[in-house]
Amino acid sequence: IDTLAQDQSIICYESDWNSMVGVAVIAVILYIFGFGGLFMRAVIVAPRFFGDTGFRRRWKFLFIKFRPDVWWWAMLICLKGVLMNIGFTFMKLGISQIYWVMAVLGVYCGLAIIFMPWRHRPANALDIYTNFALIFVCSLL
Repeated sequence: IDTLAQDQSIICYESDWNSMVGVAVIAVILYIFGFGGLFMRAVIVAPRFFGDTGFRRRWKFLFIKFRPDVWWWAMLICLKGVLMNIGFTFMKLGISQIYWVMAVLGVYCGLAIIFMPWRHRPANALDIYTNFALIFVCSLL
């Protein structure tokens, strides 16, 4: 019998579980594909429309933190979050989930070291340090 880890009273593939699957699918489609697609479009068209004041005001939160040559880094941060969490959906063993998280964080750290995306050097150092600290904590588990 498969149950939810947090609530053992919910048995997978039964009525309570099935009633929530529809809500979960709609939420995933809306949140990941809807907003993710909207943000992805803004990042893709940014080089063409960044001269437009309205575009800059609307999408400033995606670009202002990063150097102009790595304007796309916000999408990489979103991708990191999705990839870290998606490992928990297809891996059942805890150790494989930890290795997955460590691998995603390791790739992100490597890219952060190569591109140094943040506008300020201390922000780059802090980002790299905190992600290495997370890898270290995962290695202790």
